[in-house]
Amino acid sequence: MFGGNMKYYFRVLYCFIGALSVSSVVGSESIEEIEITSALTSTNIEKPLHVLSGDDVAKSPSASLGTILGDLSGVSMSDYGQGVGHPIIRGMSGSRVSILNNGVSVRDVSGLGADHPNEVDMSSVQQIEVIKGPSSLLYSNGAIGGLINIVDDTIMREDVSETQVKVGFGNQSVNDGDSRNISFKSSMGGFNVTGSYRNTELGNYEVPEGAVEHHDEEEHHDEEEHHDEEEHHDEEEHHEEESSSLANSDYMNSSRRFGISKTGDWGYIGISQNSSRSTYGVPFHGDDHGDEGHDDHADEDHADEDHADEDHADEDHDEHGDEHGGHGEEERIFAMTISDAYNLAGSYNFDSDLVNSVDYF
Repeated sequence: MFGGNMKYYFRVLYCFIGALSVSSVVGSESIEEIEITSALTSTNIEKPLHVLSGDDVAKSPSASLGTILGDLSGVSMSDYGQGVGHPIIRGMSGSRVSILNNGVSVRDVSGLGADHPNEVDMSSVQQIEVIKGPSSLLYSNGAIGGLINIVDDTIMREDVSETQVKVGFGNQSVNDGDSRNISFKSSMGGFNVTGSYRNTELGNYEVPEGAVEHHDEEEHHDEEEHHDEEEHHDEEEHHEEESSSLANSDYMNSSRRFGISKTGDWGYIGISQNSSRSTYGVPFHGDDHGDEGHDDHADEDHADEDHADEDHADEDHDEHGDEHGGHGEEERIFAMTISDAYNLAGSYNFDSDLVNSVDYF
């Protein structure tokens, strides 16, 4: 009887000790606090949103925004060279697609023409947000096609925990081009300091032999029957043999960014400076000078009846053709863009139930 009671007591004691050990383990574990904020009114998430991470952007060898986003569903690009690629969202581009940098509209020369690049530094990008369709009108006026927001950390909104330095190199064999970039972020004297530098040099795009047709030279050859056909034909063959690259398809860019900010429980405030210098060729151009010479020659053929005048017209046209040939070989069509931007941004937190914070930029 006594032995049975002792066994019962030991069982109760074991259960009690086990419960204490389990409760002590649960009490020692710390649960991470998760803060969730939402609007006062409920809405359904129906926006076609794509988010491209900074790692995916860093791995892209392209220098244009359109090429980086070209693989997304419903997004394509208009190609005007290696450095100029405007994004097209659902068939709309130009002013119908708004480009933002940290929520602020980018002011550059891309709105002046399709062959002008977007002056947005793609180094040290945290993420790229793409909103397709008219839902982008909630964020930008007139952007019925879509919206693209490039988010970077030039102005830090939180303190930098440790110094970070990133270095990158890239090389492309199709244009004998290379790119290099370096970025850093650190905390100095209570301030968060960030900076980046990127340099890209791309040569003319290599194409297969005979891929580029010279229509102007063929028309010029047909109209000038008095010219030496064999000599002109030899020059065309020699030109095709040397034409292994697309003229005026090169691109060079040098950009840098610098930012400094101060953060605290009250919010943050910072200032940044972005600078960009670009030189890029404009391929697939026409020759207005050659067209003018053709019109003048045609008018002279119809108007002149005197043989001396015809000889004089032929001599003038021959000289013009020689000048055009020399001019075409040395012709260089390119554009240069210079962009300098300064930005002041911050946020102030209020200890109030009515207003949480005020952002300014």
